[in-house]
Amino acid sequence: MTAEGARGAALGAGLALTAGLGVAGLGLAGLSPALADEAASGRALYETHCQSCHQFDGGGVPNFQPSLLDSVLVAAEPRTLAAYVLQGTADLPDTARAYNNVMPSFRHLSDAEVARLLRYVRDDLAGVEAAEPVTPEAVAEARAGLD
Repeated sequence: MTAEGARGAALGAGLALTAGLGVAGLGLAGLSPALADEAASGRALYETHCQSCHQFDGGGVPNFQPSLLDSVLVAAEPRTLAAYVLQGTADLPDTARAYNNVMPSFRHLSDAEVARLLRYVRDDLAGVEAAEPVTPEAVAEARAGLD
């Protein structure tokens, strides 16, 4: 087999393994397909927008970004949490920020994306047992209150 053929075979095997993992590979086995897709989407949004500061496990970095685990804000009422994420911390006075890094605004994300992201953070990372889930409607209400 040529080197090119070997690389192609290895790539094919890797893709087959990835496809075979499916939902179970993300730790989402047992969920309905719709819920698994939503959870995977929330996880992907977290990995893209939040993980670099809050870390893979949500534990944060001392004096840089807060932990999302055992966070009063993460457990807060959905509109309060959504408003904080939509606004970011750049507009807060230095005395109101407990951490050196500034969280950017996430207004560029849709209401549905913010809701999926925050459900992932609350349910999967922080294990918050919330009475009220974060919904796109709650995010829209929070967004309207910021304008």
